[in-house]
Amino acid sequence: MRLFRTFGNRSLAKNSYKEVDPGMMWSKLKQMTEERFVPELQGRVQVFQTVYRKSNDEEGEFWFSLDKKKLFSCGSMSFFAAERNETERLRSSTEDLSPHELQVRARETLMKQGMMTVGDFNGLLRSSLNLSVDAMLEHDCPLIRGLALIDSRLGRRRLEQMSVSGEHEFVSQMHSTRRAAKRGEI
Repeated sequence: MRLFRTFGNRSLAKNSYKEVDPGMMWSKLKQMTEERFVPELQGRVQVFQTVYRKSNDEEGEFWFSLDKKKLFSCGSMSFFAAERNETERLRSSTEDLSPHELQVRARETLMKQGMMTVGDFNGLLRSSLNLSVDAMLEHDCPLIRGLALIDSRLGRRRLEQMSVSGEHEFVSQMHSTRRAAKRGEI
């Protein structure tokens, strides 16, 4: 599949997709993600991650902040604990599933709650750079849906027509943050 069409001396990206390097450094991934935010929220909503290099497993944590206040965070260790609990819950409620199938189901359930490892989070952010706003809004992960709401490609009228009742807390926060920023309230 060709991502670029050439017109004379210039090439235009089809649907403004960019090819994303799978080995991209965190700083570049953060920059590319935050560049998509609406102008009112650029520099105010930020994405962070840290890796605890001196720990045995070198796991870490990621979080979103608005004006330097944490909106949402998840660490790899809290994910692993939740995954173990969810796997045990599934094991007791379902029969005839292999340990691998239990783990896959547990991870899917936790991802729908926005819980994941730092590595999974980086992979999701990387893949979100190649998604349209519609695909981001329909994504299983609430973090990607929340990022879609503050994406500059999402129009104001469409945002106003959206209902986020019953959505993950992060999605609701991003919806209200963007609406308030447009009105100049924050």
